[in-house]
Amino acid sequence: MRREMEMMRILRVPPMGKMVVEIQKHRFEKLAELEGDEKAIRIINAAIGELVSFAGGYQALVDAGVAPALSAPSSARDAVTLSAKQAAFLAQLEAEQEALRQPEVKEVKIPEKLTIAPLSAKAVAPEQKTLTVVEQIDVVLQRLVKQAPDFNSRSLNIIQNPAGGVSIDVDGKRYPSPDAVKDPIAKALVKKAVAEWETA
Repeated sequence: MRREMEMMRILRVPPMGKMVVEIQKHRFEKLAELEGDEKAIRIINAAIGELVSFAGGYQALVDAGVAPALSAPSSARDAVTLSAKQAAFLAQLEAEQEALRQPEVKEVKIPEKLTIAPLSAKAVAPEQKTLTVVEQIDVVLQRLVKQAPDFNSRSLNIIQNPAGGVSIDVDGKRYPSPDAVKDPIAKALVKKAVAEWETA
């Protein structure tokens, strides 16, 4: 029996959706916070490398618009190591998180006689949630499931695992990848959803 090991958890923390990495119940916002802890840095670098591999390589992330393109010429690009790709990808993620941060709002004392107009409905509307890649593919999958008469009244979802990676849920049973799904209709629908998402 294989023994599974949770290497780390990636969480988005409200209210700003800040990404944090949790290792052995300790949370970090930046890789720099782990300076001196070589073991934790190796765990994160290895996990990022495996996620890049899981996504189909670094170029697949560039094509999806979630990672910066490498500016080196083709001959030099071939020589770029995996750790350099990891560092570039991590830098992009950190830049996105920095853009989400807003300056700290200082408390202002409001005079008692000041009249404040009510906020318009537009001003208090909740922010629209940005879907992850997995959620975007699942949206395409749900549309295909509704259009498949052979799959009527059944459930099929692509789910992001908290510990990393994805699962395919077919009628409540989970599989680690599309190829592991035994139901041919479910497998075909998942692969079609991924293909449609890639060409969108």
